[in-house]
Amino acid sequence: MNQDPYRAPSSTVPDSSRSKWSLCVAILAFVQVLLALLGAPSMLEMVSSGDVSMVLFGAYWLATASLLVGGAMLLWRKPLAAMVLCALSALGMSAALIDWRPLLSITGFGIALVGALVALSVIRRGPAAQV
Repeated sequence: MNQDPYRAPSSTVPDSSRSKWSLCVAILAFVQVLLALLGAPSMLEMVSSGDVSMVLFGAYWLATASLLVGGAMLLWRKPLAAMVLCALSALGMSAALIDWRPLLSITGFGIALVGALVALSVIRRGPAAQV
């Protein structure tokens, strides 16, 4: 035990809690997209009958796609792109919540916000700490 307590450790230990959060957000985004794909036929029927406008339908699907890509960017350690995509996804999901309130847009909004916060925490940690 000849270690100097005032010296920085020679080996850096990565913070695995942030990588666990990134993995959780990516898995939740993937499940969100799968559930949205399962509900796509009923959504298309609602659009064709005129219950939902095409603009809100398009905003919902663009937000779902950007959530999936944002989750993948978290796994690929691209936090700035992940933060932007998750923020755009949250914006699109909130646009879908204006008139049409599917349960998936509420959960998608929450997942997108958590994804943006996880990406922000990775950015604030700094480039030297990203392993």
